[in-house]
Amino acid sequence: MDILIGIIPAIFWGFAPIATKKTGGSPIQQLVGNTFGSLLLAGVIILIFRPAISIPDFIWCFFSGAAWALGQLMQYISFTKMNVSSAVPSFAGIQMIGTSLFGIFFLNEWVSTSSKILGFLCMIALFIGILFTAHQDKHEQRRHNKHEHHIGVICLVVGGIAYTFCDVLPRVPNASGLSGILPQTIGQIVTSLIISRIIVPKQWGKFLIGKKTVENTFCGLLSGGGTFFYLVSSKINGVATGFPLSQLNSVISVIAGILFLHEHKDHLEMIYTEFGLILIVLSAFIIGHIQ
Repeated sequence: MDILIGIIPAIFWGFAPIATKKTGGSPIQQLVGNTFGSLLLAGVIILIFRPAISIPDFIWCFFSGAAWALGQLMQYISFTKMNVSSAVPSFAGIQMIGTSLFGIFFLNEWVSTSSKILGFLCMIALFIGILFTAHQDKHEQRRHNKHEHHIGVICLVVGGIAYTFCDVLPRVPNASGLSGILPQTIGQIVTSLIISRIIVPKQWGKFLIGKKTVENTFCGLLSGGGTFFYLVSSKINGVATGFPLSQLNSVISVIAGILFLHEHKDHLEMIYTEFGLILIVLSAFIIGHIQ
């Protein structure tokens, strides 16, 4: 049952970027709209369960939400520079490596030497999988702007690091999913509002209630649902196990990106993507069973 709970976030997070891409809007509209949706979901959960929230829980989860906002904005920018089906697995792999390293060195989740060796081998495989899923052959590099693709990769790296902090900060006070979701969501929306105010200084009020911002609110319900179940999973399974399971969203996003967004991948790119996904998924499952 614990493993099944760990997979639920993958379903929500797998379809969230597809829904956001289909909805459209600028990256900052997508970010603000998503945080509004997450706040709505968090409010409903708090009203139903009324969890106790300690001061340490609030502080650490608030900054976790702030890191999420930065990471999510970087991911949305990357979607404008490269395919979702290439970006999401790379993003997931970077997060997985960072979160697992934190679990090893700061939370002592992998105790034995053999576990650490196996884990590091899996992380090497993850890194190779990232390189394969983000690969563009020379024909595609000529068809697309190579410089833009490189910007997308940089955004993925920065976003992956930010999202690593989002994933691990709630574990510092050992916050539960219920006690962490509201302060985390507040951190998300405060940070996204600050960023949007900087980017859109004129007619900021109209921007907040603009059509695309409002439409992306519904996409935020998917992201918020994934966040809630991930917080629950990380409490039950631990960060080094719960996070890799949740990142099976890569498979969903790749398939959905090709089917629903009609993203083009030639034969060689598909081979690279499939091999990269195999490495990421196998590594995730092995990491998920390391004691």
